[in-house]
Amino acid sequence: VKQNFDYDKKTIKLEEINDSSEVLNENELKKLTENIINIEKLYSLPQDIEWAYENNSLYILQSRPITTFKTNNNQILNDSNTIIWDNGNVIESFPEITLPLTFSFAKNAYTEVYKQFAEIIGVSKKIINYYNPVFDNMLGILNGRIYNNLINWYKMLLLVPNAKKNNTFMEQMLGVTDELKGINFEENLTDAYKNMNSFEKFLSFTKKIKAGFFLFLNMFFINYRAKKFCQMIEENTKNNEEKIAKMNISELKNYYDLLENKLLKKWNVSISNDFLVMVWFGISKKLTDKFIKTNADEIHNILISQKGKDIITEKKDIFTKNSKFNELLNEYLDKFGNRAIYELKLESLTLKENPIFLLEMIYSLSLKNNENSKEETDISTEQKNIYKDIKINIFKKFLLKISIFYAQKFIKIREKLRFQRTIVFALAKNIFKKIGIYLKNSNIINNERDIFYMTTNEIFGLINASIIDTNIKKIIEIRKKNYDIYKQLTPLPNRFLTKGFIGENFFFQDLTSSEIIQHDEKKNLFKGTPCSKGIVRGFIKVIANPANEKIEKDDIVITKSTDPSWVMVFPLLKGLIVEVGSLLSHSAIISRELGIPSIVGVSNATQLLKTGDYIEFDGSTGIIHKIDLKKTSKE
Repeated sequence: VKQNFDYDKKTIKLEEINDSSEVLNENELKKLTENIINIEKLYSLPQDIEWAYENNSLYILQSRPITTFKTNNNQILNDSNTIIWDNGNVIESFPEITLPLTFSFAKNAYTEVYKQFAEIIGVSKKIINYYNPVFDNMLGILNGRIYNNLINWYKMLLLVPNAKKNNTFMEQMLGVTDELKGINFEENLTDAYKNMNSFEKFLSFTKKIKAGFFLFLNMFFINYRAKKFCQMIEENTKNNEEKIAKMNISELKNYYDLLENKLLKKWNVSISNDFLVMVWFGISKKLTDKFIKTNADEIHNILISQKGKDIITEKKDIFTKNSKFNELLNEYLDKFGNRAIYELKLESLTLKENPIFLLEMIYSLSLKNNENSKEETDISTEQKNIYKDIKINIFKKFLLKISIFYAQKFIKIREKLRFQRTIVFALAKNIFKKIGIYLKNSNIINNERDIFYMTTNEIFGLINASIIDTNIKKIIEIRKKNYDIYKQLTPLPNRFLTKGFIGENFFFQDLTSSEIIQHDEKKNLFKGTPCSKGIVRGFIKVIANPANEKIEKDDIVITKSTDPSWVMVFPLLKGLIVEVGSLLSHSAIISRELGIPSIVGVSNATQLLKTGDYIEFDGSTGIIHKIDLKKTSKE
């Protein structure tokens, strides 16, 4: 709505203004107050509002969020149901909008997995039971997006021996850019111990000692255990599509129970390895920073790299020129057909369901491979030269080498075990898809894919007669409308705080202002975490979803996050900048293995940089320079 206003310009001397006179009358104040309250409710957070009265009419000129509150962390936890949310590494697994079925399945999986983790590290059953509210709420979903409940992550870490020193390692793995300080996370653990008698405390202590010893031994047997775990997954998921296609409703429910009890509850190998990755990567980074005073980040990224050590070769076999292309393609789809862009989201279409993306990537890679590409540098030679040139004594050099060796070993195993996670999620997806067909045929839902707007409890509640509201079509209709709204909303900050009930119009406070955001607007410089060395210059392309937006050879891509399915895209890239992530995120690991210059953790990169901008970035320092070509040409 456009309105034209005629203003009578008038100059008033300050001394003519009576500062004791009433500016607004009671009705005007009441009207203004009502509008301010309604605007805050509309945007769900405090607002900085500019307003004016003209001819007895109130005009709201501007409203924007207030994000500069100083937060006292000690006070935060005293408020009713105060939670700090952070998208950390969870955005890599569940980016963008995530539907209810995926969230409910993932939330249950996280609960089971981290209870197992507590058992592995020797936590007593009594404390695990006391910690149930923590394990049950590691994740939350707000405006259709999944976030880590950061306070509960810190509480869970207290169960780990040497917890305070492991805080930093956990933050590196989660991609937490700003640790929470001044908050007493130990309250839960202290309360738990109060409920234990002396004998139980002694048993708990001895159990932790025993668990620590077995975790240490696990370092030497993890390869064998991981191999047996992969065999167990394969045996229980082989030919599952054919089996599922023949199952009735009851059999599908029983098969899902098998999935939970035999697979999700046997995830201790993967958890143990993740813990070892966290610890040894943290140790190797700490030693590198301590022993090497200059370019420590770059050197650590080179030393930790495993180029040519088979970390991702199984995903690249199809990208070779071969006359038996169809045979290779079918073989690839049989093995990796359950992969998808955003593959842990049950609603995502797999490569089998939508092979167009795979074929486009193969075509683009064939064009690139036909050109003379630069030879890959021998990373092992570079690593040997670094060790040779480091001016430290033999003992320190041995410590650094052994920490790098174990970090590499466990990272490699983690990537293999991540693929097993994809297989299990794909199995769950196939079960729910088949149930969706039955629900459609029974006229309970309109479309088989509508099942993704239901939760696991609702689906099995229909089977077990334990659901209250049976008008599922109406529920799905409401959720679809809500999700259409979520898609239009600006995403919530990377870190924010909520209080009280989290309903339709919940209050949140942006906490990203406390993060270290390095951006020099005058010089057009940005800073992130350097992951893979190399200087890159060129036009950029901002990509949200590689399946929907074309990526071509030698593109410099900026994105919010990546997931394992991006492995098909990586060989095309000239450079990569990721808004969120850590040195242990998938984008960091794969870019290092393929020798692609990359930077992660560049706050607001997808907002501050746009497709067509010309930049230069250094993967060794994490510095990005946006270049004004018009200004440069004039100079």
